[in-house]
Amino acid sequence: MPVLTYVVITSLIGGMQIFDIPFVISIGPGVVGEVEKALSTMVVYLYNTGFRYNRMGYASAISYVLFIITVCFSVIYLRITKTSFRSVE
Repeated sequence: MPVLTYVVITSLIGGMQIFDIPFVISIGPGVVGEVEKALSTMVVYLYNTGFRYNRMGYASAISYVLFIITVCFSVIYLRITKTSFRSVE
């Protein structure tokens, strides 16, 4: 059970922070129009806000919200499965 908990939580974190695939697809040479917004994830939005639109304060606020959402989902999963970080004795 502790291994399953670890795998689920790290997969959740990885899923919430996916950046590379949507970013590469949305800036490709054949992209025309508003396609990049269809592929936008929270991290791609964070990157565009900070570096493309030069709004670093707003981008840092987005990163805090992303952190809080990730922690909330992790805590909810731990509560649902009734697991803890204590080692099995």
